[in-house]
Amino acid sequence: MALPAAVACMMLSILPVVAMAVEPPKVLYRENFDAVSAEGMGDGWSLIEMKEGKALSGTSSPEGSLLKVLPVENLPKEYTIVADVAVLKKLGQWWPSASVVFQYADESSFHHFSMKPIYTNLWAEFFQWQNGKETQLADGKNCANFADPQNMRLRVTVSPSEINYYVDGRNVATCENKGAAGTRGGLRVSRAEALFDNLIIYEGVVEPAVGNEKVKLS
Repeated sequence: MALPAAVACMMLSILPVVAMAVEPPKVLYRENFDAVSAEGMGDGWSLIEMKEGKALSGTSSPEGSLLKVLPVENLPKEYTIVADVAVLKKLGQWWPSASVVFQYADESSFHHFSMKPIYTNLWAEFFQWQNGKETQLADGKNCANFADPQNMRLRVTVSPSEINYYVDGRNVATCENKGAAGTRGGLRVSRAEALFDNLIIYEGVVEPAVGNEKVKLS
């Protein structure tokens, strides 16, 4: 005998709901520098002791840049890089910056997502270098109203169609991906002393959780 519609609906409403398990994103690279040896870091790079663990310190020349390529080759078409970043000291005449590098091919062809303290402002900037020529991909964004230049979490998500940039969990720019220069990631310091920690590269586009991502680095 068929049950009345109202009874059937009541029975369905009390059945337990089984949540579908969501697999965490695949981690391609993770480094917090706590167990890394100081040997072979390269000129300008060193490890420093923090209140908890270690961080990577990069010190460029006063008028130049310093770049470290991460040991992950052939990143997939879609990936995400996350890094905690602090700009500690201005060294040269021009403004200092610290950057997450992606789509890296060589020192003349790569993308970089830079944070640049200028007086009381904190500018996020989005550039591509191709064969030594620099192109701005999106307008700069002043993040001084919510971000601290000495405690920032940067996140960049890369897909074949677009690139998204986040500071402390906030999307600060989206731009068209006009073609990858290369398939590696890295870190860059210009006219500054900077810190990097808690690096993660995920497979796929991994957006930040709802709410701000706040860190305490320096």
